[in-house]
Amino acid sequence: MKEISINPGQMQWEEAAGYPPRTRICVLRTDENGMVQAFLLRVGQDFTVAGHTNTTSEQQLVLEGKIRSGGKTYNRGSYRFIPRGSSHGPWTSTEGTVLFVTWA
Repeated sequence: MKEISINPGQMQWEEAAGYPPRTRICVLRTDENGMVQAFLLRVGQDFTVAGHTNTTSEQQLVLEGKIRSGGKTYNRGSYRFIPRGSSHGPWTSTEGTVLFVTWA
């Protein structure tokens, strides 16, 4: 595995396929097969993602804004670990948010 360093000015944001309109993604790391492993997700106001079951473990860190899921609110700085095979969501953001997400 090699070191990866990305400064904010080098980050490339693009439309996030499979997410609601106006959702942007910045891929930070992929595996040797090109599968995304770590990314930033920027969602707009009134964002909702349906509930789903993960095929890999997922970690989330709220960098800006807040999200709501499972009757709980996760504010800026909140961390979540969602084990492989767990169902979670739906999750929403009324004001928009930026998440760091990594899969393993």
